[in-house]
Amino acid sequence: RVNIVLTKNKNYQVKDAVMKDETPKTVWQTTKLVYGIKEIPEDGEDFIVMKSMISKTFSCLEYLYEQELVQRDYRDGRLYYGKM
Repeated sequence: RVNIVLTKNKNYQVKDAVMKDETPKTVWQTTKLVYGIKEIPEDGEDFIVMKSMISKTFSCLEYLYEQELVQRDYRDGRLYYGKM
């Protein structure tokens, strides 16, 4: 079962995941790191929860980008976030 972990420090967890190494990450890659997702859930309820995790991660990444804490690149139809 997938659980949502909601904390005041979610932006910092997302930033830490992006800063973990030199490789820029997609929203999905960052979501998997932050929430510990190992595989895509098959059942409807867990799938919906996972989609909300992706949305939350995207919002956090965009906030960090607006604050100039991470960089954002658009390649091959995907957004990548990485170290400044």
